[in-house]
Amino acid sequence: MVSLRTIADDVGVSISLVSKVLNDRMGTTGIGPDLEARIRQRARELNYIRNKSALALLQRRQDVIGVFIHREGRSGSGVVEAQLDSISKEATRLGKRQVLGFFQNVEEFTHLCQLAHRGVMDGLLVGGITHGDLVSLLLEIRASGLPVVTMMQKRIHARVPNVSVDQVEVGRLGTQHLIEAGCQRIGHIRDFADRFAGYRRALAAAGLPYVRNLVFGSTADFGYAKGRAAARYFLDHKIDLDGLFAQSDEEAVGALNVFCDAGVKVPESLRIVGVDNAPYVEFSRVPLTSVSQSGHERGRIAVELLLSLLEGKPVQSAVVAPELVVRASSRS
Repeated sequence: MVSLRTIADDVGVSISLVSKVLNDRMGTTGIGPDLEARIRQRARELNYIRNKSALALLQRRQDVIGVFIHREGRSGSGVVEAQLDSISKEATRLGKRQVLGFFQNVEEFTHLCQLAHRGVMDGLLVGGITHGDLVSLLLEIRASGLPVVTMMQKRIHARVPNVSVDQVEVGRLGTQHLIEAGCQRIGHIRDFADRFAGYRRALAAAGLPYVRNLVFGSTADFGYAKGRAAARYFLDHKIDLDGLFAQSDEEAVGALNVFCDAGVKVPESLRIVGVDNAPYVEFSRVPLTSVSQSGHERGRIAVELLLSLLEGKPVQSAVVAPELVVRASSRS
């Protein structure tokens, strides 16, 4: 590896002067433009690469981002994995390492907080299930000088910027797609109130009536068994559907399998949409159309906000739009 001494000897100047030039810390150093150009040119010729660890130490940085996550979504949904993949790629691109930890409650988060200081990391991302009871801890971390950004469905404090996805739009987008595909009687497997509100909003915008018996369930479960139970409910009560919007991919696949076993043709007689764009939906009996929660975009934006805070720039919370991924289960 080429050293500063090699460049200094070749140009005939001091090591400290070469360091100041290549690290853009010349300040009031009285150096002419020609000499500066010679130093930079020789560094390029020798393919000099700055020692990032030494530079970080000089700037009192660790070049490390902390990422603490309480997993959300059903196992295998890929919701958290998409965010982590994006965070890792963006951090690596920017020359940052990551310290990753998972927690399920305040006690476990408190234990992770032993690492949340400037001696270990430069900033902290906290994501997954919304934890209002973490507010005091996050404010303490922030007050210690460590920037914090959350990636939760709801912003938990005005002083902690957050990156979320528009859950009402998740419901509206999935339902609107079915309407545009020609569906008039659209069933719904209900979990989140916001997604249910989006379902109703799409119906109202299209002039379609809200029919209570087209909606199954009201508690958050998201599972395969709930999807199967919903399909059996619609079949047993002879409820005529031409579309179904489920609030998770597991529910959608569970319902799809029951309908197919009963001889209902998907998508010819019934079009189905799920949520999460899980990795397995490509391989369901009929490849499933799904609304993605844009985890990759959320992760990228979260890193961007955190680095802006590190640079002392003001930031605003962000709400990311979901994305519809169309597959055979809803195609005309």
